[in-house]
Amino acid sequence: MSASHAITVLQGFQGDVLSLDLSPINWLAVGAAALAAFVIGAIWYTALFGKPWLAAHNYTDEQVAAMKAAMNPAKFFGGMIVSYFVLALVVAVIVTRFELYTPIKGAKVGLALWSPSPR
Repeated sequence: MSASHAITVLQGFQGDVLSLDLSPINWLAVGAAALAAFVIGAIWYTALFGKPWLAAHNYTDEQVAAMKAAMNPAKFFGGMIVSYFVLALVVAVIVTRFELYTPIKGAKVGLALWSPSPR
């Protein structure tokens, strides 16, 4: 990390405490994004690419049936919704904290979050 990045990071601190203002967050948008991710994921892994995904992981019909029988739907789907909500909240914090309000800046954030990290 260069010295300029270290200064930028330290500017977020007030004494020993990192402050995070959640007041500019649009909570309705965060909820809508979480719900949209859940619905898109459901469509993606069932109607669109369910069978190819199962085949790619070498799951048999018996294995799928056993996994469905062992699954607690409330825990499984509830965990997914919570995960999508946290993801949407993190993106909202990044967007509002760094004032990334233009479509180009939004696309850059999406690309940065989607792309794999360099190793």
